[in-house]
Amino acid sequence: MEIWPRRNYGIKQIKPIMAKQLQLKIERSPEELYDYLNDQVEPLIHLTITDNRTRMASYRKEGRLLKVRLHKAFLVAPDIVLDAVSSWISTPRSQPPLQLKKFIESIGAHGNGNNDIPGIPNEQRRRRILYPKGHVHNLDELFDRVNRDYFDGKIKADITYGKNTARQRVQTRRLGSYRHDLNLITIHPVLDQRKVPEDVVAFTIYHEMLHALQPPTTRRPHNAAFRAEEKKYKTFEKVKEWREKNGKLLNGGW
Repeated sequence: MEIWPRRNYGIKQIKPIMAKQLQLKIERSPEELYDYLNDQVEPLIHLTITDNRTRMASYRKEGRLLKVRLHKAFLVAPDIVLDAVSSWISTPRSQPPLQLKKFIESIGAHGNGNNDIPGIPNEQRRRRILYPKGHVHNLDELFDRVNRDYFDGKIKADITYGKNTARQRVQTRRLGSYRHDLNLITIHPVLDQRKVPEDVVAFTIYHEMLHALQPPTTRRPHNAAFRAEEKKYKTFEKVKEWREKNGKLLNGGW
């Protein structure tokens, strides 16, 4: 099953995977798994979820595209395992990292469809550390303002700046993301610079708050209803124009 294209990426879209098909407790949607990996890996990835127990994780590079195949159990893998996957496919090596190897071995030994997949103890899951205060823009303050002005304070998510990952083209870089499993909004640190207007950052937060209101199984997050809600942001057209004119700034502003 090929998972979740990003628009204009030339990747075929398929139906979302349902919990009954997987017989697993889904901590991430397929789209969230794709986004998690794509945010950490410089080449654009094409993700396929499989039932293959012989090769539970594999990848190959085709031009500028990295084709990754993962067993469906990776939908419930903790962050420490997905970080190992990211490291493995970013820096080719003969053997997978230890945490990834443990996870694969545990699935192979205990692959009985149960919700609880052994191998990575819960205490090894990475503790969440938030970085909402940037050098220029304070995400907590912007979050509270947007939440008050547009959502009557109903959004209860956490917010943080993300990692400074390897340089990517701005058209493939995601300036923000929302993860349902963590109830976490992540803003790309490229927005934390004086040349980026505060309202551009605030709109990015507003965009991710709209995602927080969607069910995690939403097949097309950027559907017509979502786009209509986006346009309710009071300076939507101004922000859109600024982003279109300042692609080079965002691409080079590390």
